[in-house]
Amino acid sequence: MALATPETVRRDRTTLKLVDCDVHQEFGSWEDLRPYLGPAWWERIGPKGPPFGRRAYENVRGHIISEDMINPRTGKAADDPEWVKQELCAKYGVDVGILTSNILGLSAHPNTAMATAVARAYNDWTLDVWVRPHPEFKGSIVVAPQDTEGAVAEIERLGDDPGIVQVMIFSGAIEPYGRPRYHKIWEAAQHYGLPVAMHSGGETVGIAPAGTLAGPLTYYVEHHALQTQSAQAHVVSMVMEGVFEKYPRLRFLVIEEGISWVPHIMWRLDKDYKGNRSECPWLKKLPSDYILENVRFSTQPIDEPRKPEHLLQMFDMIEAERTLLYASDYPHWDFDNPKVAFKGVPAALRKRIFVDNALDLYGDRLLASNR
Repeated sequence: MALATPETVRRDRTTLKLVDCDVHQEFGSWEDLRPYLGPAWWERIGPKGPPFGRRAYENVRGHIISEDMINPRTGKAADDPEWVKQELCAKYGVDVGILTSNILGLSAHPNTAMATAVARAYNDWTLDVWVRPHPEFKGSIVVAPQDTEGAVAEIERLGDDPGIVQVMIFSGAIEPYGRPRYHKIWEAAQHYGLPVAMHSGGETVGIAPAGTLAGPLTYYVEHHALQTQSAQAHVVSMVMEGVFEKYPRLRFLVIEEGISWVPHIMWRLDKDYKGNRSECPWLKKLPSDYILENVRFSTQPIDEPRKPEHLLQMFDMIEAERTLLYASDYPHWDFDNPKVAFKGVPAALRKRIFVDNALDLYGDRLLASNR
């Protein structure tokens, strides 16, 4: 009898200590996707990749990578699974990393057919290079939500793949995600038992509107501090347009948007809804109840109030024991070290954030073999 390999052994819930729900894999160059695109698309995209819009905001580094994570052999930080296993999994104790991509502007791309083709190629490349050979990683189905039919088809194509744990979209989009044009995507995700994860990215470029209601900003630090505005708009839209009433088993994970805005939105929505409930007669609960039941949040970037106890108060306000998942944002400049960022969090709550809430969200998909 052949010995079992790590890829064929189911994980045990009792052995998991840390699940990271935001790990960014990258390819060496667009040439890596060439075998997955086909000659017609490759002729249009070429070795430089598709013409993604570029936002005007850059930090002082000119990039978002943490220099101390760069692989000296390749000059990149996340293009080699073995390097990431060494620098993230071994060094910080991450048992499973959920891959969230490096094509963060895809939801804002105006060419819907191209965006869907890129998403499909990226998903196949991720499964072949990162997920199937490495049990430390789980994949996401990246979709272009501006192409509803294409997004649904991609979920149907990969929804049963054992290496997949969620559907991935980005916050830069043509419309708020509660709008009816997206509902078939949420229906498909619910059908396959997959949460939908929305990562920040794509704001202010392509078909996405200006990043703030006041208009464009000047500096990267302003953009980074206020990028939660798009997350707030999407969450509010999904609640008030009845997405979670229509698809009650759908879970929506908000990645890399912080948490301090969540109590304000819940309280404000509840107050305003009580005086305007005739606008949304399909809702059967308070907006905050839908948020706490159907929406989940990642820790990164972890909020750092001047008084550490205030962070615990925010955790209490959002019921972090069931709504909050750990995220490192590897390998970006504001990476959150799990050994440092959560020292003041009680052990029981830290366990919920580090592993149990991920198990609740992803279920047996998190434990299954990738093959």
